[in-house]
Parts: sequence; structure tokens; C-alpha cells
Amino acid sequence: MPSFYLQSIDDNGGTTTKSFDSCYIDEVVDYVDDFLRGSGFCYDELKLVKAFTPDKELAEEPTVYDFNNPRVLAELKAKANEEDN
Repeated sequence: MPSFYLQSIDDNGGTTTKSFDSCYIDEVVDYVDDFLRGSGFCYDELKLVKAFTPDKELAEEPTVYDFNNPRVLAELKAKANEEDN
């Protein structure tokens, strides 16, 4: 099982650490979210966007685009340019 150790040191020398073990990406994202918030970061959410969704789930769930991801934006822009031509 992979082990993780996260550490941040603020401007005043204060240290925030988090260590955990997990084999599951969903759990890792939750732990990293907890660590970042504990380090003073404020944001709406940190979420996992799955790269592969089985066909059965595609029929049930709408497509979610992460518009903060430069790769996603580039792909959408390229697709829009293809449709214009």
C-alpha cells in the first residue's frame, strides 16, 4: 500500500504535516484536500475527475468539464475550431 507524507512550512516557520496510507485515488484526494485546507488554502472543492467512465455510467451521468484545467480548455478550443471549419 502506498504511503504518503505531506509537509508545508509557512512564513512564520509553522509546520503542517499529514501522513497516510491508501491504495485508492478517491481517498488520496480527500487526504490531500484535508492537508491543503489545514495549510491555510481556501477553495470551493478539490475533486477527482475520472479519465475513463464505463459506457453504463456515461448513459447516467452528464459530462463534467474542469474549466480550470489547461488541458481540458485546449481540447475544447481545438474541438470548437474543428466544428467551425
